[in-house]
Amino acid sequence: MSAEVELLKKLVSSDLVVAAVEIPSDHKSRALMVDDLDEVLARFEEDSDYAHFVVRVKRTGPPLPKPAIGPQSPQISIDAMMNETLELGERITESRNQTASRAADAAEYEPDFLLQNARLLEDNGDFKLARNIYQALVRKGILIPQSLAGMARTHEKENDYEKAVRCYREAIAYSSEYIFFQALAALQIRMGDDEEAAQTLLHSLGLAGLSDEQRFELHKSLGNCFTRLGEYPK
Repeated sequence: MSAEVELLKKLVSSDLVVAAVEIPSDHKSRALMVDDLDEVLARFEEDSDYAHFVVRVKRTGPPLPKPAIGPQSPQISIDAMMNETLELGERITESRNQTASRAADAAEYEPDFLLQNARLLEDNGDFKLARNIYQALVRKGILIPQSLAGMARTHEKENDYEKAVRCYREAIAYSSEYIFFQALAALQIRMGDDEEAAQTLLHSLGLAGLSDEQRFELHKSLGNCFTRLGEYPK
């Protein structure tokens, strides 16, 4: 049995009945009207010219009512959706504020971690972001010399040598460490200011606890400065 016949039988077996069946004729005349479905099915299954037809159907009873929207309905009104969206937005904002507050508190108790993050940003070329962290640490009075040296490095990498020199000197004022003297002298040499570099190196030679290797590097850099200046210490 063809699929078309099966479809017709399903329509009849449901709550639909055939109101009329139009069978197009093989001529350009009006279509034949047949009310009996059995006759249509019989003609369709025979060898005939009725290869196509149109079926009109109607329900046996009144149309089913639309489902009412009640308290148990899964549908949500637009106002309810908007209210829920606003509540979700407020909760998300509150959660973000709490996260930021916890991060700020953690930064105060874990300054080394914050300093490492700043150095990572610096190494990745995010000098402004790194400098913001260094400045925040300085304002909090935490790891001041290390943060000032970090600021100096960011300025130096941005070719702002004057600010870099000033930050290095401030770092040395807080803590006379070899690495700060060395970085400042290297920058002064790069700027072509061998006289200032020599003074920085001479001061660093007075640091306590220098290793032989560090002292050797200082002497070597100092000798290069004097050579370029055409002077030798007496």
